[in-house]
Amino acid sequence: MGESVKQLIQQHRGSPSEPECFVMPYLVFCLGFFPPIIFLSQKSIRNNLSNSQGRCKHGQTVHIGGLVRLDLVHASVETIYVTVWASPSVSLHLGKTENADELMNKHAGVRLQPPISIERVSELGEWQKREVKARGTSWDVKSMDVAVAGLGWFSLGLKGEADLALWTYDGIQITLREPLVLDRAASIERPGFWLPKATLEALANSSKLEGQEARAKNPLLKTNSTFISD
Repeated sequence: MGESVKQLIQQHRGSPSEPECFVMPYLVFCLGFFPPIIFLSQKSIRNNLSNSQGRCKHGQTVHIGGLVRLDLVHASVETIYVTVWASPSVSLHLGKTENADELMNKHAGVRLQPPISIERVSELGEWQKREVKARGTSWDVKSMDVAVAGLGWFSLGLKGEADLALWTYDGIQITLREPLVLDRAASIERPGFWLPKATLEALANSSKLEGQEARAKNPLLKTNSTFISD
């Protein structure tokens, strides 16, 4: 398998100054991956992935779709920077850890995508926890990455120490490493859902159709504007 991957990289590399990022969608759970992406340079990362950054407090959790969540269990500082590098088609959420299980049960496969449907959630296997310890010496650059094979990674920034819990499905490879991208994102996201445009539009259309069906059944219902809440 190693030689096949090397050959595939060589075939898709292009010119040395323009390395590519490509997907191998068939190496799935039997190899410990969500459908994996191979990254060949920081340029390809920035061109093919999006980064969303939040400030995470003790007792808060960041979800990457319905596939991974990261809990901040304890920290020597008030907050830490958590940047998620993943496909722009993946939805994210920052909220309270005490609500994380309920959020997964309610929104996995709907607002938390991937998986792309509620039915697919049961196919993913057993949810497992792994402890992560982070330490950093500067607020200006990232301290470490927590990479989830084939999906993306959390990049952590802090000046102090923190204990975290990472949850994902059994058999998925987790790697702790030096930060691949040192600088922080330009903006800070607010708590709540960070949804791709396509997901927002689908939810709005679904809500609109539900409203139309309800009014068709009961013409006395008032017309209300649809909205997407946290």
